[in-house]
Amino acid sequence: SKQKSKNNFLLFLPKTKIQMKTFYFLIPFFIIGACNTPSKTLVSSEKSTMEQQNNTTSDCPKDGTCEVAVYKNKSLQIVDDGSGNLYPEMVDGQNLVVEYTYLRKGPEGTADGNYFETIQFEVPSGTKNLVKENAGLSDVKMMFGKNGFRNSAYYPVTQGKLSFQKTDKGISFNLKFKIDQTSQVVSHINETAKIE
Repeated sequence: SKQKSKNNFLLFLPKTKIQMKTFYFLIPFFIIGACNTPSKTLVSSEKSTMEQQNNTTSDCPKDGTCEVAVYKNKSLQIVDDGSGNLYPEMVDGQNLVVEYTYLRKGPEGTADGNYFETIQFEVPSGTKNLVKENAGLSDVKMMFGKNGFRNSAYYPVTQGKLSFQKTDKGISFNLKFKIDQTSQVVSHINETAKIE
């Protein structure tokens, strides 16, 4: 019985050099993510406010769930991991950071079967209306991330159009985009979210 459970554990360990490199590369991201994961509750203070809502629009693919989160008094830093790979890091700042996440759960019993895509961008907090297109999307530090099936990568978004509006009650945005470097499930987002 102990031998069988030990063998089951070994099934999840990487078996090739590429899988091992990927495994070791992802360990710091899991540690950072575990340490810096914000809660999914409303946090109110003068410095930081965040609210998440479930996406109920038809733009969310039917095989998954989508959420939008708005982080107040934050900023995105685009970080190079030392091997040429980029990823966004949220830090304290003066802007709004918008994060849209699509999640498709893997089959029950799979170790790494979940798949998700994330779009993150930042907008100056005083901005009421904003339209950015193609290369102009770098002005809002827009990044597309995908993670699943032992793969994790982020890409700058340089093809698409973002329309963003902010009112006293919240934000709304419409984004159509394309990533040439990889496949994607989500290519159009039309969302609203409250800012408390």
